[in-house]
Amino acid sequence: QFTRALRRRLGFTTSRSHTIAEIPAPWEPLDLAQREYFLKFHTNEITRRTDDIIWIWAAEDLLTKLDQPDWEWFYNEGSWFFENFYRYFFDASDGLYMGQAAFVDVHMEFKQQSGYPTAWGLRECIMSKAVSTNALYFQAMKALERTADRLGRPADAARWAQRAEELKQAMCREMRHPDGTFTYLKTWDGKLLKQRHALGEALAVRFGVVEGNEARAALKGYPVTDAGVPLIHPFFNHSDNPQIYHDKASWPFADTLFLAAKEQAFGIDCTAQNAALLARTCVEDGTFHELVNMKTKEPFGSGSQLWSAAAFINVCLRAGLINNV
Repeated sequence: QFTRALRRRLGFTTSRSHTIAEIPAPWEPLDLAQREYFLKFHTNEITRRTDDIIWIWAAEDLLTKLDQPDWEWFYNEGSWFFENFYRYFFDASDGLYMGQAAFVDVHMEFKQQSGYPTAWGLRECIMSKAVSTNALYFQAMKALERTADRLGRPADAARWAQRAEELKQAMCREMRHPDGTFTYLKTWDGKLLKQRHALGEALAVRFGVVEGNEARAALKGYPVTDAGVPLIHPFFNHSDNPQIYHDKASWPFADTLFLAAKEQAFGIDCTAQNAALLARTCVEDGTFHELVNMKTKEPFGSGSQLWSAAAFINVCLRAGLINNV
């Protein structure tokens, strides 16, 4: 609840040069550099977290595990953010939401990130449409549909169900290649990148954007190697940016979601393979490392990464080794 209150308070305030003129939001640029904004408010501005929608998925999951969940707060808060925040990122021309790919940092003033074309700026990153982030919007709509049912509001539930179905159809129509695989991003000018995104395709399958044969087609041909699942495939040709982070890397939590999606789509058990990939990140003085360099196959980054440890718990749950709580 604290994070939601903070986001309400900050609204569309941004640091200098972090507004996007083509998005008709009530921008409030402040005379602060990007780093100064972060130090002042202890969080990123909205243009550095346009995958904010993820909180609804997480909050619903948490509330289902509480003895006295506050579904009224959850429903009202989710509805408020759709009406006052997320609507500005919706593009009625194709039915999709603009915004960065889920958890993939956009370019900074002082640093180009590896997860987007290096010729792009902040505008291009945010005005493109990501399969991963749109899948999270779909899941959020379904969560609000379920919660409206919990609260005895059938008309509201039907409205959210309709919105979710429309987004699902838009994703399948606008974001797939002819072979049924999803693009990583639909660019701001309407093109589909040849790159695919393990996390995006995994979420599309896990959330039911595609099912059955369409789910199997979405995952077909995506490489699963002895070092992990490349987050982005094929790699970008960043000749002017040798950084290995989102590009040319495997993230154990994304590997886990992808392999869970394969289990769901193909009816197979990937838990042993998943556990082995996680175990190989436990090197040197750490536990579960943050990510794996797909060029050298070596784990690196944080030596005690919560996302990777959570992935191990997920594998144990799927394998029936521990009880779901």
